[in-house]
Amino acid sequence: MNVVTAGVVVVMMLAVARGYWHLIAIERGSWGYYMVRGVLLVAFAAVMRSGYWDFAQFLFGEKWWAVRTALGGQRFSTVFNIPMIFAAYYFLCSRWVLIPEEERHRWHWWNAWMHPRGLCLRLRAKPFK
Repeated sequence: MNVVTAGVVVVMMLAVARGYWHLIAIERGSWGYYMVRGVLLVAFAAVMRSGYWDFAQFLFGEKWWAVRTALGGQRFSTVFNIPMIFAAYYFLCSRWVLIPEEERHRWHWWNAWMHPRGLCLRLRAKPFK
C-alpha cells in the first residue's frame, strides 16, 4: 500500500510541477516569482523523498538496509530537507512582497509571517496585487 500512495504522491506532485513550470518566468521580485519557486521546490523534494524512502525500499527489497547504510542512513534526508529550506525561504519572501509598500521597509523575509502585528488577523477590503 505504501508504494501505491507514494505513486499517487509522485504523479500528483509532477502534475503540480508541470502546472506551475510555465510561470517560472514571472517578473523577478513579484510575490508570484517567489511563490512559484517555492511550489516547484516542494514538488521536487516530495518526489525525491518518495523515490528514496518508498520506491527504493520496494525495489531493493532485502538489500534496502545495505543501500540505506551505504548512503548514510537517516542523514541522507538532508538531501530532501535542503530544497524544503529554500522553498520556505521563497514562501517567506513571497509573503514579504505582499506587505504594503509603505510598511515593507520595517519588515524582512524572516519576520514577514508576523505581518500584520497583533493577535487577531485584520481583514482587508482591497485584494493583494
